[in-house]
Amino acid sequence: MKKNELYNINLSLFNDIIDETRIKLKNTNNEYENLRKQYDDIMDKFPKLQLIFEDDIPLELNKQECIMLRKLIQLGLKMNELEKYSLNNSKIMTLLSANRIGNKLLISNFQTDTRSICVCSEGLEYNNSIRELKVGDDVFISSKKPDYITFAHYRIISLYAENNCELIYFKKFYDYNNIDVPNSAYNSFIEDFKLRHNL
Repeated sequence: MKKNELYNINLSLFNDIIDETRIKLKNTNNEYENLRKQYDDIMDKFPKLQLIFEDDIPLELNKQECIMLRKLIQLGLKMNELEKYSLNNSKIMTLLSANRIGNKLLISNFQTDTRSICVCSEGLEYNNSIRELKVGDDVFISSKKPDYITFAHYRIISLYAENNCELIYFKKFYDYNNIDVPNSAYNSFIEDFKLRHNL
């Protein structure tokens, strides 16, 4: 995704990208994880604040709740800054489906109840067992959600850095009969995913 395309995507896809960014930050950024923990702890300890944010209900707050509300807003602004920075650099990310064992980057669990993975490496496709990833490998992942399916294409750019892949393409499909993707390899993978998951 090019940065200037961010403004041309639909709201639902944009929300998915933000959710993925938050998950990535929580798993890979210690500062963000610490801010999120503080935020969640305050929300757990002060249920009135949760009602204000989640249900938009006007409530009377005591002095301590007012102090914590201010703290929540400050934490939220700091998290938003980290999210914004990450979104601006969102093409480079961590492939969460891969595991580092020693100096190798491995991927397995190619087929689950809700997900399919395929690794394309040097003209060959791999979709079972355990695969050692190499720089330049393409990884296709489709996931089944309650109301839609997603497809993502990642390219491995590093075996050692935490941010080890580049997002090449991402799309969400609500209508399983209308799979509109830019190339036949994507289409073939998604059709196979639909067959495997009875969609």
